Amino acid sequence: MIKWITAIVAIIGVTIALLQYLGISPNQVLTFIKSKTGHDTYLTVNNEKAEVSVTLSGAKEKFHISANKDYNVTDLPSWCSVEKKSSDSFILKCDSNPDTSSRSHLFKVTSGNRIVKTTVIQSGISLSKNEHVCSVKGVVGDVKVNRRKVRREEAVKGGIAAQVNMVLREKDVIQTSAQSEIKFETPDGSVIELGENTTLEIYTLRHNPRASNTKMKLVGGSMVANVKKSANNRSTFEIQTPTATIVVPGAIVELDMSGELTEIKVFNGNARVAPVGSRRFIDVGDRQAVDIAPRQRKLAVKEVSKDYKLKNNALLTTE
Repeated sequence: MIKWITAIVAIIGVTIALLQYLGISPNQVLTFIKSKTGHDTYLTVNNEKAEVSVTLSGAKEKFHISANKDYNVTDLPSWCSVEKKSSDSFILKCDSNPDTSSRSHLFKVTSGNRIVKTTVIQSGISLSKNEHVCSVKGVVGDVKVNRRKVRREEAVKGGIAAQVNMVLREKDVIQTSAQSEIKFETPDGSVIELGENTTLEIYTLRHNPRASNTKMKLVGGSMVANVKKSANNRSTFEIQTPTATIVVPGAIVELDMSGELTEIKVFNGNARVAPVGSRRFIDVGDRQAVDIAPRQRKLAVKEVSKDYKLKNNALLTTE
């Protein structure tokens, strides 16, 4: 009996020495045997076997995997993707959160019959004490927001896809594609609707209990601005195009840029209009209009036809 035990120990010793010579650890042998004999798959994510929760500290997060079979990452949110996947790790790349509220999502890492539920949590935009923002109320189609005031890791090539409740900040540039529209609200309660193929920059957003100062730059396309009537003379709402400056104390203003010409129509109030670069404003009242071409200095106010109906962005549902 002792001879048999001695022989078995000798065989084990020789086997271990041979494995070491070949660079194979005993654990690897056991893992191989389990995988071939139908034993349960082994899987951990960040050393957790069932559930794991990670709060993102940046745009990318590395997850550590321990498994004896191939694994898959599934049920990812639209704002995350996997890159640099290897046998023992993967990197989760996430778009910047466009909202001030945090967001989270549960996805799965699976291997064989093992599942590790993984929750990723991403903080919202941090606003400075005196920063005021617009809020998106409706989006249809392909609308992108290009952010100029962002940290390098927040920058997204081609812009961020606009979505409801998204925050729009000062210096953001909004671009709508064909058959695409967006509606958003400014800090003073005014509502802006952009039609298709439109580019608008939110140039200035200043708001406090005593006064507000809002300035938009329409680069091209069309928009309808339902400007809330200001409570005092200190508040201003200004829209600038390549050919015109429009100051709106409270009215609905429809702007349409056909080529280099800016067409302005006013409803339910009044606006003051001047050629760009000039301070010689004229008053444009309810159901009146004015067209301004490049280098035009003399402006002529005309009446809007009684049959004309204010543009409605038909693609946006009414709240």
